[in-house]
Amino acid sequence: MLKGLIIFGAGLVLAVSAGLTSLGAVAKSAAPDVAVSLWPLNGFAAESIASRLLKAAVAKNEGAFPEKVDPLVLEWARRAFIAEPATPLAVATLALNAPDKNGRLLMEKAFALSRREPIVTGWMIADSSERNDTQGVLNYYDTTLRTNSSAAPVLIPVMVQALSNSESIEPFANLLMNDPPWAAQFWERLAASPEAILNGAILRERLYRKNENTKQYRDFNLLRSLVYSQNFAVAEKLYALLKNRTAEAALIKNYSFDHEPEFPPLDWELFSTGEYGAAIVDGSLRMSGIQNAGGTFAKQIVRFPPSVVELKVIASQPIPDDVKLMIGVTCAEPLAKVPEPIRVGITKQTTIQKISNQVTPCRYYWLDLTGRASENGDGFDVSIDLISIRAEQS
Repeated sequence: MLKGLIIFGAGLVLAVSAGLTSLGAVAKSAAPDVAVSLWPLNGFAAESIASRLLKAAVAKNEGAFPEKVDPLVLEWARRAFIAEPATPLAVATLALNAPDKNGRLLMEKAFALSRREPIVTGWMIADSSERNDTQGVLNYYDTTLRTNSSAAPVLIPVMVQALSNSESIEPFANLLMNDPPWAAQFWERLAASPEAILNGAILRERLYRKNENTKQYRDFNLLRSLVYSQNFAVAEKLYALLKNRTAEAALIKNYSFDHEPEFPPLDWELFSTGEYGAAIVDGSLRMSGIQNAGGTFAKQIVRFPPSVVELKVIASQPIPDDVKLMIGVTCAEPLAKVPEPIRVGITKQTTIQKISNQVTPCRYYWLDLTGRASENGDGFDVSIDLISIRAEQS
């Protein structure tokens, strides 16, 4: 867990630096200096001066809190607190100079006064990290993200990277089950993070609820990333949960083209260009191409059993002579010795082909449908009603 907490600390430095940058205009204002020259002393003006000096010290220290607070900063903080006890930065500055236990209590008081002050929140994050309190770190990140719209580009990548540690899953679940407003950005970033994607899938399962609001999630991207990073079994398990279905006798999902694909390539991934393309329309896979055009029209990742299977393809009408259609079956796993790809020509209205998967350890295959129009014809339009693979009954 320590590595994850070190990552949190690195994110803290960036977050504080970003906060200092955005507050740079404060340091240029002479208004507080004028206000403190008047009588009675304006506590908030004194706090502004203490804040300006403290933030400058933190910036000079490359985003880390100084070990000792400058006496001038402490004097302005003391004067601000005496004049106005509800000044959060004054309380926080005094806390930085107090013994550990008293300092933490004072900083908690400062946090209670304002949750929008980056110095206070930053210190709370660092303190929680030092105490190995992952949930506390995440809660303060949540506060920062809710109160500072510019914090997301800095904090969310740090949070996603921290999820690469499995011990972070439960604290993240406790936080995300409340549907924070930054959740969609978190899931978007997670889907693009190879280091955290497996724990992300576990976290998504942990958060799943029937009739949930799916807008905050990026399940399409998450499942797609799992497949293309070759985490096929994990992707299949999460797909079954999200679709609320159990294993079917038909190994190909949506084999009769009853609905639009939702999570390709776990169900059909369709391709279209300006010269050829595929679409699911009225329970059929419609494919078309202009003269001498073609390529991959559709593909899907399929889990084969270690047995003989039957591939069946049924077209709506006989296949025209001037089009070449093929079904390809290619091992998707990174094995030392992969089986040879299989290509099955689709020349009849109904095509049946038996395939043996008994002598190879490969279980996950890419199944693709490719086609090309003749260079001498006018192009083609073909409809497929069914593409299924079923294990033979023993």
